[in-house]
Amino acid sequence: MSTAAHGAGEPCGDGLRERETVRTGGRHGGESAASRATSASTKDEDAVEAPRNGSDFAHLFVFANEKAGMKKVDKEHVNQIVFEMSKGSEHFKEAQRRDERTQAEVRKLRAKLATTLESDLAPVRHRVDAKVTKLLRERDLSRIYCVVDMDCFFAAVEMRDDPSLAGKPMAVGGLSMISTTNYLAREYGVRSAMPGFIARKLCPELVFVKSNFDKYRQASQEVRDILKKYDPKLHAGSLDEAYMDITDFVDVKIATEQAGANLDADAQTARRFHVAERVVQAMRDEVSAHTRLTCSAGIARTRMLAKIASDRNKPNGQCVVPWQPEKMLRFTRELAIRKVPGIGKVAEKKLKDALGVATVRDLWDKRYLCAHLLSAVQADYLLRVTLCCTNPSVSSSQASSSSAASSSAAAVSALPSAFGQGEDNQRGRKSIGMERTFSQGASSVQELFDTCLDICARLSRRCVEKQLIGHCVTLKIKKSSFEVFTRQTIVTNAVPRCADGTDLFEHARELLAREMPCRLRLMGIKVSKLIDPSHAPVKIVSSGVLHAVKPWMMRRTLK
Repeated sequence: MSTAAHGAGEPCGDGLRERETVRTGGRHGGESAASRATSASTKDEDAVEAPRNGSDFAHLFVFANEKAGMKKVDKEHVNQIVFEMSKGSEHFKEAQRRDERTQAEVRKLRAKLATTLESDLAPVRHRVDAKVTKLLRERDLSRIYCVVDMDCFFAAVEMRDDPSLAGKPMAVGGLSMISTTNYLAREYGVRSAMPGFIARKLCPELVFVKSNFDKYRQASQEVRDILKKYDPKLHAGSLDEAYMDITDFVDVKIATEQAGANLDADAQTARRFHVAERVVQAMRDEVSAHTRLTCSAGIARTRMLAKIASDRNKPNGQCVVPWQPEKMLRFTRELAIRKVPGIGKVAEKKLKDALGVATVRDLWDKRYLCAHLLSAVQADYLLRVTLCCTNPSVSSSQASSSSAASSSAAAVSALPSAFGQGEDNQRGRKSIGMERTFSQGASSVQELFDTCLDICARLSRRCVEKQLIGHCVTLKIKKSSFEVFTRQTIVTNAVPRCADGTDLFEHARELLAREMPCRLRLMGIKVSKLIDPSHAPVKIVSSGVLHAVKPWMMRRTLK
């Protein structure tokens, strides 16, 4: 079992479990929105008819998506193996049910699009154009951001510590699930979030290594200690990822070199980015020399673009997004929409299949339709993406920037918290939670309650550390059928206030008891409706941690 901590809308809080994201396959990729709309009436019949090959199902699985090091993989072969080994399983059936719900939402959007008149868009154009003018006027491109992403981190740590793994395809995990793989394994189509038994079929020589998160945390801390020399307030997106603002470091270096004082504004910006490239290269070299691990990096004038660029030249490379506004826009608008943080599987399918939007340029060209058909929050975020306006605006105060970031985070799935104000500013955060997976499933009442208490204890310690308390407790469970359910309760006294998690567990166990009996593959606890800790300081009531649920606890809960 593995435990993960995360805040809503952020990359996994301490990186122990990779967040499940699915890139939709291209079943309708080359088909225009108009031609798909004409065939909407036959959609139900098509959905019933069984596709003939694995590629028709590729969009159902997160592990069918391409990662760094997989460009030369025979996708048709991988998709067929995945399909053959997944069909008929409960996971496969649940994925199909979720996909059908998404298809129903697509049909609703198509129907709304079919009844949209030109006159309906007239007021929308005026509103959107005014918004564009305002966003461009307030756009802040004054900072230099860098996102550092470790290369196949867990696998790299294992290969560093065990030289016998060199030259072998290997994966961290087991037959039930893989956390990550090295680049040699990826050449076979094996990747993170893939069941190990499917990976073994794709690569019979695959070597499995049991995960050791204590070791990964230690290696991660060594990396962060180096990175904090360049940005003391960096935001750790996960164990293997860091979001940094290196502007101050770059400016100090330029001042030290005593050059460029008489340059015009564009020349000064060009010099800053030239120095930034050298700074990031030196930073990456230092990480490699000190930890014997490699990392890749993205450099840009917005956090979002730096994040996207960090994946461009993997492994052990870096990418600089052009600093000139027009070139930066060109870079952005050539992106596939699935590359944009916050656009997940469902949002991508809606945009592609209902509106014919495949790239950010399509988003810009169809900005009026998006504003008319999508929610105000979704449309606002997508418009900001097309204009590279995802940083807080220069005219906003810090508080209003946090509010705007939180609003944008609700758009199209979850916007990573890295777009907020940094690790130490929790005001933009909406929730914090932890999850645990069960490789073989768990049904014992004692085991489930023990697990619930352990999650509550770990989450409470994290909340106390970050000074976070909230009025809403949510239980998330994934049953053996792979159906996911959430149950929540509103509490009068914000929790947690105990480092051992007992007060949080009082509420979580009540929610869990209502689902008994059950067999679970995942359990998670989340605290939301966070309140300002300065108004209600968190007091550590107990420093002890309970390791088992007492029998009286279960009896009282299950009555």
